Amino acid sequence: MAEDKPNYTDLLTEARANLELCQNAEAEWREESAKCNKFLALEQWDESVLTMRGNTRPSLVIDQLGQYRDQLVGDWRRNRLGIKVSPGDGPADEDTAKIIDGLVRQIEYQSKAQVAYDHAFEQMVGSNRGYFRLTTARRKGSFKQDILIKRIPNADCVYLDPFAKEIDYSDMRFAIVVDEMSIEQFKREYGEKTSIQDFDVCLKNYPSWFPRAGSIILAEYWTVEEQARKIQKLNKPIAVLRDNRPITTDIVYDNEWDPKDPQFESVQLLTYPNGEPMEDDEPKRQICQYILNGAEVLDKTEWIGNYIPIIPMMGKEVYVENKRKLFSLISRSLDAQRLFNYAQSSMAERLGQAVRSPVVGAVGQFKTQRQAWQDANTKPVAFLEYDVLDVNGTLAPPPGRADFDPRIDQMVSGSLITKENIKGTLGMYGSSLGQEDAKVKSGVAVKALQSEGDNATFDFLDNGARALELAGCQIVDLIPKIYNEADIIQIRDAQEQNRAIAINQPIAKMQPPPKDQQRDYWLNNYEAKYHVAVSAAPSHATKRAEESEFSMQFFQALPPPDQMKVAPVMLRHQDSTVAKEMADVLDPPQDGPPIPQQVQQQIQMMTKTIDTLTKEVNALNDEREAKLPDLDLRWREACLKSYTTIQVAKITASKDLDRQQADSEAEFLQQQFDHAHEVGMQAMQQAHALEQGQAQHEQGMESQQQAAALQPQPEQAQDNAQA
Repeated sequence: MAEDKPNYTDLLTEARANLELCQNAEAEWREESAKCNKFLALEQWDESVLTMRGNTRPSLVIDQLGQYRDQLVGDWRRNRLGIKVSPGDGPADEDTAKIIDGLVRQIEYQSKAQVAYDHAFEQMVGSNRGYFRLTTARRKGSFKQDILIKRIPNADCVYLDPFAKEIDYSDMRFAIVVDEMSIEQFKREYGEKTSIQDFDVCLKNYPSWFPRAGSIILAEYWTVEEQARKIQKLNKPIAVLRDNRPITTDIVYDNEWDPKDPQFESVQLLTYPNGEPMEDDEPKRQICQYILNGAEVLDKTEWIGNYIPIIPMMGKEVYVENKRKLFSLISRSLDAQRLFNYAQSSMAERLGQAVRSPVVGAVGQFKTQRQAWQDANTKPVAFLEYDVLDVNGTLAPPPGRADFDPRIDQMVSGSLITKENIKGTLGMYGSSLGQEDAKVKSGVAVKALQSEGDNATFDFLDNGARALELAGCQIVDLIPKIYNEADIIQIRDAQEQNRAIAINQPIAKMQPPPKDQQRDYWLNNYEAKYHVAVSAAPSHATKRAEESEFSMQFFQALPPPDQMKVAPVMLRHQDSTVAKEMADVLDPPQDGPPIPQQVQQQIQMMTKTIDTLTKEVNALNDEREAKLPDLDLRWREACLKSYTTIQVAKITASKDLDRQQADSEAEFLQQQFDHAHEVGMQAMQQAHALEQGQAQHEQGMESQQQAAALQPQPEQAQDNAQA
């Protein structure tokens, strides 16, 4: 037996009522938006006025508003906003926040999110609101999901809860996104799901959902459904199952445990000092998407996030008699633009009248070529003939045009006034468009004038930033639920470079782990809470140029030894393949698994020790070089002392021995002197080469001196004995 479809009668009634509620609440928004869009589309004259002026009077459109809209949109595109993630409560940490930050950038890059952001901002500035959305899609070749950011082309297709209070509508309870399609297309896409047999009956019963014959309204109806539950504080942690993951915690929900269960016999609910239990209401939110056509529900999907993934950018907000009104940048300038168009059209009409002023002549002078004179203002002619006699037969002068002064000077003054009215209603003056004021010479004054325009339009930029912040919060909320399995994902770092990261698995068991990854990252930790902020930043090209300029100035200020250390880092940050190859030559990339952090710390300590010892050796070398002259003098003194000893020995020997024996002994002593001289020379050479301390060098020199001085004494004692 086929499964019965759920009964969605109450839901359909609710959806139809909410759509009608939104249409009534947003009627003035949509009327204002339509006027602004017509002006931007150069439809700036009312139909009734154009009909009254007809085809004979000029109705010019000299648009002045588009440039201001384009200027503000250009500022938005030039100063891109970035979503920044920082650790919040629970086991969140800075390193994981950086990984999530890089994943958000990768999601934006894959989705071409800037297209969605820019389109929504342009619609907000030009009409009064714009939208983009979050969605998920299956990764090709896999059953894994990716988060995507998509634009919503037509803002008039979106209806939001009119009772939402937040400017970003983060507290809305429902949203509707409608799309009109042909019935034939509807049958092709939903033929198996629809139960409608007669569309004419639906057209009569639900005319707003079937606006015309052959078409149908298909809607996404998003709702927030809540399940009642209480959050409680226990006297000790217990094991519970939350979001299909076992965790141990002392803060639980009442539907996660049963106090009557024997395993929780020693578990108690804590109380406040007044005796009341430590518990509070915290309903579980479930976001649901229904696809319906007003007559039936075609599909239902439970969204895994905690927010309705429709993100608005709202224009200037004003409350009048408890009703919210929205205005675009140009809303207050529409009348000034109309006046400017009228002034320009009147001036053109006056200029045309100067050429077409009437021809004055006597009655009867145009009788012969009457038609030629009538066409003279619209058709070029080589000549015009006139009747020289009037109706009385009297000779008359040639016809001539009546004098006419169009008074263009007054028209020009009026046009200038209307242009100033446009600037005044916008709050943007010439300096905001890059125009220079001849009266303003100081750079500070120029910046002050530019800041006036920025201040007048900052609320639009601020509302755009709030929308991106909400998008970041929703993405961070989705990441633990989408990226909840062991995987290797791509992220984009702060330098817009791709990087592979292993998530939800210990990298110690991976062979090999991703390059440069030194720790585990668990993105499926629901207990970790992260904060989201939005900051304005220059474009990537501008940041690269600024970084390059700063690094070059820093590099030039370093001493040469430090420049060699910093050179590879600078080269790797240049936008050049050759520069990266040069960096690899100076600092070859490390092959194999990364060095453990403990070993890296030991290497750093050893490096510091080596640097300290190197400085000490260099100091000793400097001291040795300073003492070399003194060493040379002491060596010469030692040689002189040795030579004197030899001469004394000769004299002594001549007294006690015969000449032959004395000469023989003197020759022996001369050999000893030569040996001492050779040893001294070697000591000098070693003094220049050695990198040891001065103390060792002095000990060596003293040893050589003692050997040279004492060498002849044993021979002298022997000679004395023989004598």
